[in-house]
Amino acid sequence: MLAPGFFGHVEAMAKLLRRRLEALVSSYPKLFAELRGSGLLLGIRCVVPAADFVAKLRQNGLLCLTAGENVLRILPPLIVGEREIDEALGVMHKVAAEWPA
Repeated sequence: MLAPGFFGHVEAMAKLLRRRLEALVSSYPKLFAELRGSGLLLGIRCVVPAADFVAKLRQNGLLCLTAGENVLRILPPLIVGEREIDEALGVMHKVAAEWPA
C-alpha cells in the first residue's frame, strides 16, 4: 500500500469496474435494477433473487456474495487488475445472457 501509485491504481480500477458494471446493468434490465456503492465496494440491485444469480456465478467460477435478498455484492481486492475485471465481467455477461426469460 505504500508503493508509489498504489492508490492511483486502485482508483483507476474502481472507475473501470464501475463503467463495466454500469454497462452490464443497462444491458440486462430484466435482471438488474441499479448499481450502487463507491470505489471497489459495489452492489447491484437485482430484479431476480440475488442468491439465484450468485449460485449461477459460482457454477461458472466467479465468487460473489449477496447483501440482503436482492443485492449482488461486488468487492474485489485492492490489487485487482484489468485482466481480472475483464474475466469477472465475462462470466457475469455469460450468466446474464443465459438467464431464463
